[in-house]
Amino acid sequence: SQSGKQRHIPYRDSKLTFLLQESLGGNAKLAMICAISPSRSCKNETLSTLRFAQRAKAIRNKAVVNEIMQDDVNVLREQIRLLKDELLRMKSNGSSDNNGGYSTGWNARRSLHILKMSLTRPTPLPIVKDDSDEEMEIDENDVEMPCVQAASQVSRVDRLSADLMVSKENLLREKYENDPEVSRVNIELKRVQDELDGYRSFFDMGERDVLMEEIQDLRSQLQYYMESSSAESTKKPCSLLQLTHQGRLSTTTELDEISAANKDEVEKGSWIERESNSCLVEELKLALEASRSVAEKLTLELESEKKCAEELKEALQTAMQGHTRILEQYAELQEKHTALLLRNRKISNDIDNVMEAAAGVGVKDAESKFIKSLATEISVLKSERERERQQWRDENKALQTQLRDTAEALQAAGELLVRLKEAEETAAIAEKRALLAEKETEKANKEIDSLKKNHDREIILLKQKSRSSKEALERTEFDDSEASKSDGGKSEQRWTEDFEPFCKRGDTELSMDTDPNSWFAGYDRCNI
Repeated sequence: SQSGKQRHIPYRDSKLTFLLQESLGGNAKLAMICAISPSRSCKNETLSTLRFAQRAKAIRNKAVVNEIMQDDVNVLREQIRLLKDELLRMKSNGSSDNNGGYSTGWNARRSLHILKMSLTRPTPLPIVKDDSDEEMEIDENDVEMPCVQAASQVSRVDRLSADLMVSKENLLREKYENDPEVSRVNIELKRVQDELDGYRSFFDMGERDVLMEEIQDLRSQLQYYMESSSAESTKKPCSLLQLTHQGRLSTTTELDEISAANKDEVEKGSWIERESNSCLVEELKLALEASRSVAEKLTLELESEKKCAEELKEALQTAMQGHTRILEQYAELQEKHTALLLRNRKISNDIDNVMEAAAGVGVKDAESKFIKSLATEISVLKSERERERQQWRDENKALQTQLRDTAEALQAAGELLVRLKEAEETAAIAEKRALLAEKETEKANKEIDSLKKNHDREIILLKQKSRSSKEALERTEFDDSEASKSDGGKSEQRWTEDFEPFCKRGDTELSMDTDPNSWFAGYDRCNI
């Protein structure tokens, strides 16, 4: 104080003032819980607690929001700067890269996120004291131009929202029409791939091994018969009572029968194998035709998907152009709003300074009438300003709701673009799978042709070998017959030579061999 004494501040040291010091300024909210006891021993404490609570409840607090507008202005400026940078980046991307639909979708999402943050953070309006009389200059151009811009912006937003709704409906219709077909095509491709794998594994593992085993068995049988025939033809008679000619004839007949039976079996097996190969070739041709039809369907679907993608890109470009225009208008509105806030704050500060100066200096009776007239004019201007401020608030709320709707629509368009990209990726994968299936079918056909050629070559070789073996057998039979004709006399002479010792011995040797002590000696004498 001016006298040097400390001025007494009531209830400065009170506990209630200490508890309520944060909530009296409007920065906090206080809740107190008072504990009392019904016993007589705590009567005084209970009464003082109840008085304390009653006093705290009786205090009327008029909260004033301690808002620092400079921070909000800085935040808005930062948002405007980010939006301008985003706009320049989108323009540069659009001019440099025409195929950057996905990057623009990502940039659109980012700008939508920034716009949502700016919309969710409400722009506080300046607090006007109701008790004080203020003076404010109103510029008609500052009021009319934002109104015209707001009206044009509303019309543009309505038109853009209608276009976005139409494009959204078309996208959803195309999506629901095409998704089951793509899944069906994927299932069909998987089935064809499994069939091709089965056929290829069958030809690689089963059929080839079976054919090789049969060919090996036939070769072993043919070699065995050839060895046995050569052994029988070169075999000589070693014993006395061996009938060589009959044995040779029997062996040749048996070899002829065995070779004929073996030839029939080989021909039968070859015909069965040819029939099985022809059946497998027909089945593979049918599978190849089915895979080709599926590939044609996939190409048609890919063409339709590409057309839809082009239409969606065009719609998205128009939507992005509208979005850029909205962002520019929003940035201009934010700048004008911040300028109006600064101007309003400056005017309010000037009015407060004038009122304080007038209250400090004091006024005379002659000037009081002038001040009263000024006060009436200020009150009229204040009422008009309140009405216009309410109108501006309503328009600002409407614009914010429209901006939220457009932001949601643009976000939905971005999501649809992402889904379209996924659909294009799945279609590309399906096309690759179809190409792989065609390549595998061609490879399987080549393998089938090579197997058929190898099989025919082996059958021809087997036939040649069987013919050569048959000719060798016929040649051996002819040689044996000639040898038997030429050696007929020699065989009879050999027989006589073998039996000549027995003929020379005669009865003399028989009489010499008989012993006089033998059992038939007396019998002979008796007979004589």
